[in-house]
Amino acid sequence: MIDRLDTLELVKQNIQEAEARSQMSEEERSMDNESRYLLLMTDNFSALQLLPQVLNLNDCEIIFGSSFPQDQEYIQVCKNINRIKICMEIGRTVVLLNLGSLYESLYDALNQYYSYYGGKRYVDLGLGSNRVKCSVSENFRLIMIEEEKVAMQFPHTSSRPR
Repeated sequence: MIDRLDTLELVKQNIQEAEARSQMSEEERSMDNESRYLLLMTDNFSALQLLPQVLNLNDCEIIFGSSFPQDQEYIQVCKNINRIKICMEIGRTVVLLNLGSLYESLYDALNQYYSYYGGKRYVDLGLGSNRVKCSVSENFRLIMIEEEKVAMQFPHTSSRPR
């Protein structure tokens, strides 16, 4: 008989593996299969309740989105991308909640299309037709909490196994 999958345990395991990976040497990391960033597809954002059980929320940057017109404006997208960029560089975990407006800008990061220069890894972040290269710390984690119906609209999230 197959054991029932426990969502909380799977999320904890993903986060613990990422933390363990950040402690590896560069040679060990090159031999390891890195997991993708975590996407929690949910109904009515019920997955939000999991966060305090798996993360120290004081060590995270939580960015909330909404459908208010001002939150969809280019300037707000730029501000949010900048917050994420800073977290990528310093290795702080980012939790995105209801931020489908950012997924296109984060396409390369979500798919881990890294470039390596001088032993560091970089990823392109997009803002409209502009691209900026960002350093990505080994300790950086990205967790997205999104309504399933919204997540399925984006190819870089919907191609993930459910």
